[in-house]
Amino acid sequence: MIRYPCPVLIAVCPVTMLFIIQSLGAGRAGASHRTVIASPMAGMVLLCAAIVLGLFAKSVVIRASRMVRARTMIPFVLGSDYQRYFESLFQHEAVEAVLSAQRATARGQVLLTWISLPFHLDFTRNPIVSMDSPGARRLSLELGQGADAEDLRRHLQAQGVRYVMWQYEGQAVRRGPEYGPTFGLFRSLALRSEAVHRDNRVVVFDLAAQRKRVPGASR
Repeated sequence: MIRYPCPVLIAVCPVTMLFIIQSLGAGRAGASHRTVIASPMAGMVLLCAAIVLGLFAKSVVIRASRMVRARTMIPFVLGSDYQRYFESLFQHEAVEAVLSAQRATARGQVLLTWISLPFHLDFTRNPIVSMDSPGARRLSLELGQGADAEDLRRHLQAQGVRYVMWQYEGQAVRRGPEYGPTFGLFRSLALRSEAVHRDNRVVVFDLAAQRKRVPGASR
């Protein structure tokens, strides 16, 4: 409950200090009396400010170190897996992995992406349609029940999409019941399309080229 009065203390402290300074400089008459009253008030305000700063000192140090090391200031405590994940998000290897996958596509062609790090993409190279998990659920609703991989292919091609970059493994991949149908459709479509790039987490496939199976896309 301490966190709730802290913003009030932070706001009241400078205002109180201004009133104290004003009262001390309001004239010589009764200045000694005001000084006697203002001194303990100033001491109490400074004490409150020190307490507030002390309460946030540990958090400031932790977040500053995370910002320097992992370039994130998330407010919750990280588990070991998530800590390693967040620390790797902005490393050169993560950026290069995304760009390497994108470079496998033809420049200027529309690329649909469903990956955890779309902000590393080069948006000047391809027109990019970045899809997140809510977007995946909406796509499933647009296709309707009973849709198969070829229905998904025709739907995406009708939107002008040539390539799909799909992440099927990794820390941020969600496979809950609400994502299951769309995830399955993308898996089936990847298996039936020509892969232009593949690593242990991401596959990029060409909707215009079909094949029976993409090695590794079933993982």
